[in-house]
Amino acid sequence: APPIMLLDLQLPQRDGRDILERVKSMPEGAAIRVVIVTSSKHPADQRETLAMGADAYFVKPYHLNEFMQLGDIIKQLTVHHN
Repeated sequence: APPIMLLDLQLPQRDGRDILERVKSMPEGAAIRVVIVTSSKHPADQRETLAMGADAYFVKPYHLNEFMQLGDIIKQLTVHHN
């Protein structure tokens, strides 16, 4: 299965986009599946990060059962990219 990175856009030290950019610019970066996990519902953030190479965009929900959908996203990314 490919490595999966869960990346928040609002990190204390730096913007998550910087990290996404760095990961995707590394030679092995293409093999890493990046899931943006964020509280941002802005369509622009979603468009921008997917255009930068993120594989999925997941808005942090308020309820645990909604959060479980993150597992489904990860499962799909690992199964469909072998």
